[in-house]
Amino acid sequence: EFLLNNNIILGPHEDMEDLVIHLSDKKCQQLRDLHLKLSKHIFSNTLMTFMRNCRFGPDDNGSKNPEYMSLVSKAFHFLLEIPSIAIILKIVAATRDFILVFDFNREWTNYADPFSEPYTNGLFYISGKIYIGAKNLLDPLRVIETYSVIAHELCHFAMFLVFKNMAKPYRESDEFGEQVFQTISDECEAQMEGEEIIKSVYDCYPPEQHHAELVVRAPQMTVLYHNQPEIDLRRALFPTLLDYFEHVSVPTLESALPDIEKE
Repeated sequence: EFLLNNNIILGPHEDMEDLVIHLSDKKCQQLRDLHLKLSKHIFSNTLMTFMRNCRFGPDDNGSKNPEYMSLVSKAFHFLLEIPSIAIILKIVAATRDFILVFDFNREWTNYADPFSEPYTNGLFYISGKIYIGAKNLLDPLRVIETYSVIAHELCHFAMFLVFKNMAKPYRESDEFGEQVFQTISDECEAQMEGEEIIKSVYDCYPPEQHHAELVVRAPQMTVLYHNQPEIDLRRALFPTLLDYFEHVSVPTLESALPDIEKE
């Protein structure tokens, strides 16, 4: 808005420095102040990286539909406002090497990726490609469901990046960590009838994938029931899982972020 009001329109072969050189000292200072203010806003490098790495398909020809862009931006804003989820997004954004494909025409991913199982809402590949069935982002009453799926899939990627153990929440050499999480898994399996999100881990995946699939259910439930009384029931049913995510996984992700940014 500032640039337009001062008749500064950046063309394809123009340099911003050449255009602003004609501004008065006062206007230049206003521009610097605006830039500093906006840079510190949640419109951060994390959000901008995610928006740049989004694709819409498979039958949208990759076009960046303004409505879709707005809905996806709202999703990332929402997730970034939850501290335990924000660190997941920061880890993924720091890699710069990922693609998020949103299918706004369907709840499922199997049309965007024919190799996915039927009725899969989201899909993560260790290559950094992530598919999201995003139809519910068009429904104000169901957007939170898709927000939780985004958190789930991004957590898979963050776990893979940090622990380098096929997205399990501990390193391959960490036998104690594996034993701790097996105990958590046993407790969750005993209570799984109380929550479909947990039940699907044991109904749909082989045992060797239970740990990787279970840990991402913590951020998924955190988002799905954010600021809702239902979250207290989940804390009562799965206390060790949610405590592990908040007090072990999140601090580990936070400490790993600088190294991933350097990489």
